[in-house]
Amino acid sequence: MRKVNLLVWVSAVAVAVISQWLQSIWYGDNKPPIYLRGIAWVYDVYLSRLPSIELTREPKPVIVVGNVVAGGSGKTPLVIYLAELAMRHGLRVAVIARIYKGSGDGPFQVTDNTPVSEVGDEPKLLQKRLTCPVVVSRKRSQSIDYIIKNDIECDIIISDDGLQHQALPRAVEIGIVDGQRGLGNGYLLPAGPLREPVERLKRCQWIISKGQTGQPDVLSMTITSGAAVNLITAEQCPVSVFVDQPVTAVAAIANPDSFFAYLHAQGINFEPRYYPDHYFYRSGELDTLARDRPLLMTEKDAVKCEHVQSDKLWYVPIQVELPEAFDQAFISRCQVLIDN
Repeated sequence: MRKVNLLVWVSAVAVAVISQWLQSIWYGDNKPPIYLRGIAWVYDVYLSRLPSIELTREPKPVIVVGNVVAGGSGKTPLVIYLAELAMRHGLRVAVIARIYKGSGDGPFQVTDNTPVSEVGDEPKLLQKRLTCPVVVSRKRSQSIDYIIKNDIECDIIISDDGLQHQALPRAVEIGIVDGQRGLGNGYLLPAGPLREPVERLKRCQWIISKGQTGQPDVLSMTITSGAAVNLITAEQCPVSVFVDQPVTAVAAIANPDSFFAYLHAQGINFEPRYYPDHYFYRSGELDTLARDRPLLMTEKDAVKCEHVQSDKLWYVPIQVELPEAFDQAFISRCQVLIDN
């Protein structure tokens, strides 16, 4: 067992090192190595031969929230925002997501009893935050089939990611970008962070930026956070409580610096611990880190901490805010899709 745990840890470290190396290339000032540019060229040729994705409202209106950049840009918080917005206006919603780094195959509906190890962190976070059905599978198109065959009542389906999923029908596409990191060096994978050429965003009905971009055709999405929540006691307290005391902060997300930057902005001095995106913490790993000081993490990290014992572990939930004009336009588009 110790050998297995050591292998998992070594693998995680290797992934983290490679990821940081690629990030330095993608968001640095130097030109990518020629071998990475060669692979990116082959990838570009492959993409150019794919058929264009056509919009359709069958079998149900599907709203895809995705991006053209590898890594996190706020898709999951935006999906939560859109689902809650639609439900406040009386629409029935189902959310679909892909199982990633989970043991399950799907399709199936995530419940309170579904372990995070089976579905992955983002689907479990969606299920915990939302009151609507969350259906997962290895391929999102299979989740739609499951919703139809099992008569899950919904007026619209919102897909967490899937912009590049050719088999996924969609009626609306919402592209999301990170206003701080932008589109990197502009190269396709693996020389740069782009999953598709930048022009792909022009086919989206809305482009939303996490943060300000200054571009007139891009909507700005504001990130806000609530009170910190204790993983054991569910106690809530202002994040400012952690100012002027030693703190450890962990993040196993695509852009951990976004979380750490938020903590810095709150005046918190902390020791950062970086982990690969979607990393599953080992038993007792975070309890050990929190032995003599509070430990702060993201809500995405918190859903993977079902068996922690220390009462010094806290997570900081986030919400997004969008202009009222977008809310109205989004609901109007949904109503048109439902009625036609």
